[in-house]
Amino acid sequence: MIIAGHPQESTQRTHYWNNWKGNFDYDESIAVLSEGNKNSPSAGGLKRHLPPPFGWNHYLVLQPRNNPQARFYIGWVDGGVSEVSRLPSVGQVRVLERPEPVVFVGFDSNGNQIPIEVIGRGTLGYHVWQDVPLL
Repeated sequence: MIIAGHPQESTQRTHYWNNWKGNFDYDESIAVLSEGNKNSPSAGGLKRHLPPPFGWNHYLVLQPRNNPQARFYIGWVDGGVSEVSRLPSVGQVRVLERPEPVVFVGFDSNGNQIPIEVIGRGTLGYHVWQDVPLL
């Protein structure tokens, strides 16, 4: 992510044209609730791409709970807005933490919800999870 000041990080793959917006039902017991990261600046848009200390730099690492190498899609519900990335993930994926609470939901290729779990967290620029795709 050279533009964000982290050339060693995998490139962020989420852009508005990659996301489907709509409403979907989900089971909270197999989704992931992020309470939000108060160290992330408010507002989205360009801020999620800016370098520290201006952008969203904290992330969660998610994976399917029952099949850690499964192909899946990540969706999120944030302030009543529901989106799903059209880009499939295989195994682990990183998602940026917003300052506000957000629910992350996993889907299989048929659109069925699958259980996902948090297996790690980190901050951009620290190399523990840098090779895991970033949405």
